[in-house]
Amino acid sequence: MAYYDHEEATRKKECAEKYEELKKFITSKDEYGKISEWLLASEHIRDKENELLENTKKIEEYQKFFSLLRRLLPREFSIHDTIG
Repeated sequence: MAYYDHEEATRKKECAEKYEELKKFITSKDEYGKISEWLLASEHIRDKENELLENTKKIEEYQKFFSLLRRLLPREFSIHDTIG
């Protein structure tokens, strides 16, 4: 039986909020209008996020492929199955 862990959900929400706050800090300008020295880190984070999205899409494609393959292949093999 599955249960909902409220502490973990709250922790994940706080982590996501802090992550967004960090991204805003990295891309912000100081009071003199100077771009933050952490801008390169922002580009790296953006690249990693895009890479993660691409990998997620690839995984979904693989899952669809193997699901289709599972449906197309016979469930049980027998001696009467044709080979080739």
